[in-house]
Amino acid sequence: ASMKRKMPSASCQLSGNQVLAAKELDDALGMKAGEVANGKKFDKGLNEVAKAYGKSGHIQTRMDPTPEFDDAAQKVTFKISVNEGPQYHMGTVEFKGFPADDAFILNKRWGLRSGDVYDQTYASRFLRDDAGEILSRIAKARQSAGKPLPNIGTLERPNRQTLIVNLMIELKD
Repeated sequence: ASMKRKMPSASCQLSGNQVLAAKELDDALGMKAGEVANGKKFDKGLNEVAKAYGKSGHIQTRMDPTPEFDDAAQKVTFKISVNEGPQYHMGTVEFKGFPADDAFILNKRWGLRSGDVYDQTYASRFLRDDAGEILSRIAKARQSAGKPLPNIGTLERPNRQTLIVNLMIELKD
């Protein structure tokens, strides 16, 4: 008969967080107290926490998880020390490689104003929602010309002195 080892249940303790409340971080982590430890889910949770910070301009947040095992109780507690880093603001956005008319329209639609708190998740939402029909028109034109679909790159250029992020969204061939 094989001995089955019970998987430890997991919980998290965060320290060093000031910007986001523990509740927000717990929601982002997505771990319920006493749930079975799951490495993949934990990594995904840390990723979600980083995203939550990115939304509020904290694009250099570092998290240091240290597992503490309690073998007797079959428990692991992840002590996560958070270094939130400084808050960044929006600088400029540049649409490179787009036809001039499209670049003009995209610039006008861009909603993050210079000086606003930088939201790291905004560019992908913008490309999906506000630039959707322009991008699909460009894609169709390229397809009918027998060219590959456009590749869009987003380049963040954070300035550590001024705490401003300039963004370049490039339509690459």
